[in-house]
Amino acid sequence: MWWGHVVAGAANQEGAGSERVARRGSGLDTLALFALHTVLQVLFLAIVFSKHEFDLGDPIVAAYFGHKFIVDFAVFAALNLLLVRLFRNAIVAVLFTAFYQTLVAANAAVYFYSNTLLDKSHFALIASYSLQGYVDWALILLLSVLALTIVGLGFVLRRLVVSGRWLALLGWTVLAVALTVADVPGRLAARRTSDERFDRVVMVFRNAQLDYSARNPLWVFVNDVLLRTFAENLHRLPGSEKYQEYMKNYHLFSDDFRVSRDPTEFREVLDAFGISIGDRELPDLGLKPFKHVIVVFVESLTLEMLQCHNPDIDVEVSRVLCAPEMQARTFTNLRTTGSPTLQGLTVLYSSHPNYNIQTATGDLNSMMKRTREAGYLNVFIRSASKFFANENIIFKRWGFDRIIAREDFFEREELRKFIYGWGLEDRVLYDEVIDFLDRNRDRKLFLGVLGTDTHPPHGQREYRHLKYPALPPKFNAPFGGAAQFMKAVHHADHDLGYLIERLKEKGLFTDETLLVLTADHSCPPSGVTSGIPNHPRHTMGRVPLVFLTPQELPQARWDRLSSQLDFGPTLFHLMGLPIPKGWWGRSLFDDRPGGLFVGFHQGKIHVQREGDDPLILDDRQPEPPEAAGFMGLFKTVIRDR
Repeated sequence: MWWGHVVAGAANQEGAGSERVARRGSGLDTLALFALHTVLQVLFLAIVFSKHEFDLGDPIVAAYFGHKFIVDFAVFAALNLLLVRLFRNAIVAVLFTAFYQTLVAANAAVYFYSNTLLDKSHFALIASYSLQGYVDWALILLLSVLALTIVGLGFVLRRLVVSGRWLALLGWTVLAVALTVADVPGRLAARRTSDERFDRVVMVFRNAQLDYSARNPLWVFVNDVLLRTFAENLHRLPGSEKYQEYMKNYHLFSDDFRVSRDPTEFREVLDAFGISIGDRELPDLGLKPFKHVIVVFVESLTLEMLQCHNPDIDVEVSRVLCAPEMQARTFTNLRTTGSPTLQGLTVLYSSHPNYNIQTATGDLNSMMKRTREAGYLNVFIRSASKFFANENIIFKRWGFDRIIAREDFFEREELRKFIYGWGLEDRVLYDEVIDFLDRNRDRKLFLGVLGTDTHPPHGQREYRHLKYPALPPKFNAPFGGAAQFMKAVHHADHDLGYLIERLKEKGLFTDETLLVLTADHSCPPSGVTSGIPNHPRHTMGRVPLVFLTPQELPQARWDRLSSQLDFGPTLFHLMGLPIPKGWWGRSLFDDRPGGLFVGFHQGKIHVQREGDDPLILDDRQPEPPEAAGFMGLFKTVIRDR
C-alpha cells in the first residue's frame, strides 16, 4: 500500500512537472508569437508616424498606439489559440495568420505609397495598371519581411498546438474585449477638443486620423471592405460624429471609376465637347525656363468682388488687381469647377472635373508629380492648419514634398500673435513665402500659397497687429451685410501688392520667376454674398487668373470661356513642360478657337461650350442623347504611364 502512495506521489510530481514545462513552453511560444507579430506592426507604425507627423510625446497619441499595440496582439493571439485548440493542428491558424499579416503589410504599403489604410477603393485598384511603378526596393523588402514572419509564425503555431491552453485563450479574449469596450484613447480624445495649436474643427480631423490609423487591421478589412461591399449603410467612418457628418457631406470619394490608357475610345465625346484629352502639340512661346513658380490662391475670391469687373460696385475695393497693367493680364471668364477648397485644388492640380475619383485612382495625373520629375521642390505654404480635411495626407499624395502651415508657424514665438481665426494673417504668410524663397533662391521651386483672410462668411474680422490704408469714403455703402467681408477683400488685395513689391525688393522677381494670382474657388452664395451687387448665386462663379513675370508673355483672348481645368495646361505651356494626355483642359495661350466650361457640384455636372447653351447632367440619371458617352469619360482617368 505504501508503494502505491509513493508511485501515485511520483506520478503527481511528474504531472506537475510536465504541467510546469508545458506552461513554460506556452509562455515562450506566446513570447515568440508576440515578437514575430511585432515586426510588421513596428514597420507599419513607423510609416504612419512619418506620414502623419504624429508626436509620441502627446499623451493621446501615446495612448492610441499603446492601445493598438496591445489590442492587436490580443486579437491575433486569441484567434490563433482558438484555431489551434479547435482543429488540433496548425494548418487553419497558419492560413489565418498569413491573411492577417498580409493585411498589416498591405496597410503599411498603402500608407507608404498613398497615405491611407486599406479599403474597398484599393481593392478595386488591384489591376495591372495600378501595380506598375510600385515594384521597387521598398516593396521587395516589405514582401520579404512578410514572407519571413509568416514562416516564423508557422513554426510557433505548430508548437502552440501542443502548448496552447484554453485559459490563455480566455485571458487574451477578455483583455481584447475589455480594452476595446473601455476605449480609453477615444475617451481622452473626446475630452480634448482643442489645444493651442489647433482649433476645434482641426482637432476633429486630427483625432479622426489617430482613430483610423490605430484601428485593428482585421476590423478595418471588415468595416472598409466587406461592409462597404455588401452593405454601404453599415460602413462606419472613423472619428467623431462631427467628422463623420463632415466627410459624408464632402463627398470626396467614389468607387465608380475607371483607368484607361486609350483616349481614342472616347473620340466622339472629345470631339463633340471640344475636350483636349490626348497627345497635343502647342506652339513654343519662346520663354526662358522658370526656376521659381509661385501660385498664390486668394481664398474664395470671386471676380465680381472687384470694381473693375463689376459695374455695380462704385467704390475702390481693389487697387492692385484692378490696376490697368494687371487688368491687361487677367483672364476674365475662368469659372469655378470644384468647390470648396480641397475640391477646387484637386481640379486645379489634376485638370479633371471629377474630384471624387482622384484619390481612388492614385492621383495619377497630379501636376506636382510632373514638376517633381522636372526637378522642382514642391512646397505648399498656407495660413491654416495642414490637418484640416486630412490635407496633410492628400497634399503629400499629390506630390508636395513639404507642407508649411499653422502648426509650423506656431512653433515660432514671434509669429504666434499673428495666428488667430483660421490661421496666420495673409501679409505675414507672404513674408514667410519671401523668406523661404530667399533662403532657397538657388533651387528650383514650385510653391502653392493659400491664405485665409477672405475665408467666408465674413473674412478676417480683426487685424490685431497690422496696419492697412484707410478704406475709401463710403466704402460700406454698396455692401450692406457684406461690408465686413469686402473689407477683408480690400485688405487681401493690398497684401498682394505688398507681396509683389517685396519680391522685387529682394531681387526675387526676375526672368526666372513666374508669379500666378488666382483663387481656390469662387465665394459660395450665402446671406453675406447676397449683399455684394451682382455676385453670382451659385458656386461656379468667375475667379481671376493672372500670370506675372518680367519676361514678355504672349497675348491671349482674355475673355475666352474657360474653367479651373485650364489652369494646369496653361501653366505647363508657360513652363515648357509636356502636358499629361489625361488632362481635360487646354492652354489659354493656345489661340485656336473655342472654349469649354465644366463644373461639378452635388452630383450635377454643368457643361457649356462657348457659344452654346449650358447642359446639366445628373450623375444619378440616364444621359441625354446630346451627351452620350460623357459620363463614361467623366468617371475615367486617362493615364499616359
